[in-house]
Amino acid sequence: MRSKAVWGYGAEFLQRCRPLLRVTGECISANVVYAADVDGRIAGFYSIAPRGEVARPDYLFVEPEFLRQGIGSVVLAHALDQARELGMTKVLVESDPEAEGFYVRAGGARVGAVQSTVEKGRMLLVVEFELGGGH
Repeated sequence: MRSKAVWGYGAEFLQRCRPLLRVTGECISANVVYAADVDGRIAGFYSIAPRGEVARPDYLFVEPEFLRQGIGSVVLAHALDQARELGMTKVLVESDPEAEGFYVRAGGARVGAVQSTVEKGRMLLVVEFELGGGH
């Protein structure tokens, strides 16, 4: 929630996002989940839901105090490496519109958009990372 809030969203919108951003034990058990540690503190994390040869990150967030320090790039690179190691050939990210630039600068390509489940008329941008043939 802290990471989402940096984009200046209002309290009502963030409250509607809360159920979708809650990381549960079931999520951790069912997915590939890693956290970036800086001096014993979680600086960022991701969760990938493997679906065949396509990985779809459910979460990829950085704590606000660690933004613009390269943590996001490290977390994303690790997620892409893990997906590749698991034999996936692409990663599709449903990106917050505010974060699309980060993913494109990291080598992703915008391939579409999907309707947000939080707010009618709000679109999430789909960014694709091609990983090659996998292992």
